[in-house]
Amino acid sequence: LICTKACLRDFVIRSAKFVKPGGREKEVADLLLPFDGRLLAVQVKSRDTGKGTREVELNRLATKAKEGGKQIDTTARAIRAGRLARLQNRYEVDVSPRDGSPWELIGIVVVDTTMAPVPDLATVPDVPGFGIDDNKTPIHYFMRQEFEAVLQELDTTPDILRYLDFRQRVHQAGISPATIELDLLA
Repeated sequence: LICTKACLRDFVIRSAKFVKPGGREKEVADLLLPFDGRLLAVQVKSRDTGKGTREVELNRLATKAKEGGKQIDTTARAIRAGRLARLQNRYEVDVSPRDGSPWELIGIVVVDTTMAPVPDLATVPDVPGFGIDDNKTPIHYFMRQEFEAVLQELDTTPDILRYLDFRQRVHQAGISPATIELDLLA
């Protein structure tokens, strides 16, 4: 959805990789969206519903969300180490910052589940709607349905980035976030 709705698909980079020390390749994120020196890294984590109780399934979703946060943290470390200095789109056009400055990374973890009814993120234990990782990277957490709803309202990359900045300020100010993402969007 982000590829077709919020930006030109030529600027979306899917499954980009970086080379770790030792030569092994590692995926940076499911989706990278560079814009004006900022790099939006989207990590989608899926979890099919198991046979556990709702509480057990919510804990499993929390584990998946935390895995996504760790992957964003790995992306931040790769950027800091200079392993992701240049990015090319699918046509091999360089979409890196023109002045050579490092990327400003913004992480998004999208949690997808077959659980019915789909829980609000606020009900998933120990998963904030927003957090800052050890590398000082902002990470926004969404349920898939919430993220899709946001993208239906915000249809350009600059709009999405402005919303994420606002969302970060709301969370950092300690304002209790709305249980429905669209309440915050309004």
